[in-house]
Amino acid sequence: MRAGKVIIALALAGASLSSPAWARSPLYVRQCEDNGDRFSLDQQIRGCTTVIRSGRFREKDLAIAYNNRGAAYQRKGQYDRAVQDYDQAIRLNPRYALAFKNRGNIYKNKGQYSRAIQ
Repeated sequence: MRAGKVIIALALAGASLSSPAWARSPLYVRQCEDNGDRFSLDQQIRGCTTVIRSGRFREKDLAIAYNNRGAAYQRKGQYDRAVQDYDQAIRLNPRYALAFKNRGNIYKNKGQYSRAIQ
């Protein structure tokens, strides 16, 4: 499981992933932090969108939600939408290395090496 997903689960549920508290967290939170084991990519995107729009979470948690939604878009092949979400994650948390890495990988795969390096 990616570190960002563990962080959002801990931040939002206040417990480890295997605990009953996590299991009682809202469905949209569980969908957003999922890495494809339990929910479809569309469900993950909807869950993260709900987290983002809810107004309940800190910027650091929102950055994780944007990154996770971007990763789902990336797995669906929707690279431009993924980059938009990674950009938003970086804007919210400029120290969020995973969002930089994910965005850089898209640019690298598109052959845009100078953008990937940036």
